[in-house]
Amino acid sequence: GHEAVKTDTVRLEAFSAPHGVPVGRVRDGQLVYSLPACPPARLSAPDLSPRVALVPMVIGDRGELLDLARPGHDGVVIVAFGSGNLPPGAIPAIRRWLDEGKPVVLASRCPTGVVTPVYAFEGGGAGLVALGVVPAGPRTPSQARLELVLALSAGVPYGE
Repeated sequence: GHEAVKTDTVRLEAFSAPHGVPVGRVRDGQLVYSLPACPPARLSAPDLSPRVALVPMVIGDRGELLDLARPGHDGVVIVAFGSGNLPPGAIPAIRRWLDEGKPVVLASRCPTGVVTPVYAFEGGGAGLVALGVVPAGPRTPSQARLELVLALSAGVPYGE
């Protein structure tokens, strides 16, 4: 459940875990586990009322959608390019979210790979993380959004 994502619209094998590792394999007719059983972390989320926006970036974006979403939302997941980069013109809008104490999570539009803040150019992931933006890691934008809703509802920071 933590790693599964829908990777096809209609195939019977529509779900996969592109960032996951096998839990076990069948060898000689026997199930052999490669990982110890690990129950998922449990959050006490009394409700799912926090509103979290999901805002995709486009080339030349200046943050208009981020600004429009800010008054009615408690947090935002930004759908960035590649390893977590976005147009420099969107940075002022991100700062406004952070200045209001609202979490900003950075996810990638790429179907595989991990948000890795390595690029330091203006709009690069490294600079965004330095501002206080939280990388979503291998999570899809929709997974990151759901996790942020759960974290806000439980009163814990995203990613902890």
